[in-house]
Amino acid sequence: MIPGARPAGLPDRSLVVEQRIEGVAVRSATDLQVQRLLRLPVDQFRVNQTAVLQLNLQWESPREVLVTRTGPDRDQPVYRCDVDSGACIIIDRDGTIALGNNTPRPG
Repeated sequence: MIPGARPAGLPDRSLVVEQRIEGVAVRSATDLQVQRLLRLPVDQFRVNQTAVLQLNLQWESPREVLVTRTGPDRDQPVYRCDVDSGACIIIDRDGTIALGNNTPRPG
């Protein structure tokens, strides 16, 4: 995990989603070696040597997590990621995920 990054655990504490140098990963809360890297755009979510990204990580369900970058640019896409496959899709392009309705926008 990256210093200063905030992991987000499921309410039952079985899984944790966290920012890592190589991207965003979901791991077992009991076995730190078992992890799945979420398939998010590398140019947006991989940490480089000059910047640590501020991310908003929220569990939508026990099998899906919502991920977005935070910061001065408020037009960051929100991704819904499947923790089993690691696949991610864009579900929203504006606002914050705490206020979104978690449904795809037309067009």
